[in-house]
Order: sequence, then structure tokens, then C-alpha cells
Amino acid sequence: MSQSDFLIRPGLYNSGTEYTGSAVLNNTLSNPLTSSDNCRVLNEDNNNGSWRTGLFFVSSSVSGGMFINIPETKSVSLRIWGRINDGAGTSNHAISLLAKHNGYNVSVPYGDSNGSIPRSGYEFGLDGGFSGRFFYRFGNYKTSTDGNYQQIYTEDIRNKWVGLRMDIVPVRVNKIVNGTPVSGTLKDIITLYTASVAAPDTWTQIGSTYELLIEGNQFVPWDSYTATSPIAGTVATSSYGFYTSMYTGDGVRMYYDDFQIFVEDAF
Repeated sequence: MSQSDFLIRPGLYNSGTEYTGSAVLNNTLSNPLTSSDNCRVLNEDNNNGSWRTGLFFVSSSVSGGMFINIPETKSVSLRIWGRINDGAGTSNHAISLLAKHNGYNVSVPYGDSNGSIPRSGYEFGLDGGFSGRFFYRFGNYKTSTDGNYQQIYTEDIRNKWVGLRMDIVPVRVNKIVNGTPVSGTLKDIITLYTASVAAPDTWTQIGSTYELLIEGNQFVPWDSYTATSPIAGTVATSSYGFYTSMYTGDGVRMYYDDFQIFVEDAF
């Protein structure tokens, strides 16, 4: 997808106009991606003490708006490639997939919630903590709290591309209410995967298969839903895309490329 296919907003703490990054040739990097000629990079200017944070949501102009307010009859798969250079070592540098996300509620790295509650939606990503850390967040639609960051595991991901994939499948079952069969969506099943440049089409599941019951605090509705942001007030949009974060001045660069979204009938 091209940059014009996204609604792009500055994220929390962003202190410049360069949060969209700049283009760089893939073949100038070690172990490059071969799926595209150019990727994008943050922190190419290396200004001291500046944040580059951005939220990228698939625009309503793409495919007639089919990726906005996706209904519960569909399954969604999100994919992106991210890379951090050898300066990684803090959680300030992150990239993550975002689904069912209230686009005005900004996503931020590990343990940081200032100004961002509630951060409604599902998130799966990696940050530079411990030279590479995979994490997820689900929920914040009901509870409006910031306590659900979950680390999956750590791995040295410096100077290599890492594929991220998040699949969301709604499960609807029939139940009996007053003797009458009633159809209802009871849970989302979320599965997380990674891939390597050596085998870019081979996705390996990491973590558990997460089942989010509609009655639970982590479930977020399909289609449009209303949530309140301390930044933007009340909005009613369910968006899909990704997030990037970079703190400049420490030599770290964050690369990203090849975002994809797939939507299929679930039932």
C-alpha cells in the first residue's frame, strides 16, 4: 500500500513533522526485504531529544471503505515488517499492528500511558527493550485503564527484518433464549505470528491462542463503537493499521515496510 492509502496522525509526544519517515532503498540494508524496492525509516535526521510517533490507519478511500468499521461477520489478518538497528536497547523504539482501534487514542511503548487512556483496540508489536521484545495489548474499551501490556518474549532483533502478523477471527454460536435459537458473537480468537527474511512466507505462532469473550474486559466490539479519548473527546470509529515510535538522538533507527490487510468472511 502507498502512503496516500493511510490516514496518518501524530502520536503521543511527537515533537516534529518527520513522523512519516523517509524512503530508503531496501537493497542498501543487510538482509533486505525483497517484497518491495523501498522501505521507510524514522530518525534519519538524528536530532537530539525529539520524538517521532505516528499512527497509520487504512483510509476510507481504499476499496470503498471496506477496512473501516469492519463488521463481526468478517475475519481480519494484519501484517507488517519492522526493523531496528544496532542501537536498540530501550522500549522507546516500537512498531505495532493495530486493529479495532479508536484512531484518536494513541498507542505508546511499554509502560507509558500519559494522555492515552483509553487505548481501545487490539495491538501486537515489538519494541527495542532488551534488544528486542514482543508484546500485545487487548481491550481498554470497557475499563479505560492501561494495565494490559503483556510481554510475550524477548529476542535479539537488531539489524534484521521481523514480520508481524495478527489474525482476528470472530466466533458466533447459537444459544437458546426462552426456547428460541438466537445467533450471537461470543468471542474473538486472536493468533499472533512472526516471520523472518529467510522464510518470509512462513509464519510461526508465538504466544497463546487468545480467546476474548464478549463478556470480558479485553473484548472490543466490531463495526463502529464509541469510546472517549482525553485528546479528541468522543469518537466512534473502528480503524485498522499500525503505529511507529522513535526517540531520536541515540543513534537508533526504526524501519518499516509492506503493511498488508486481508478481510474474509468468517461465517
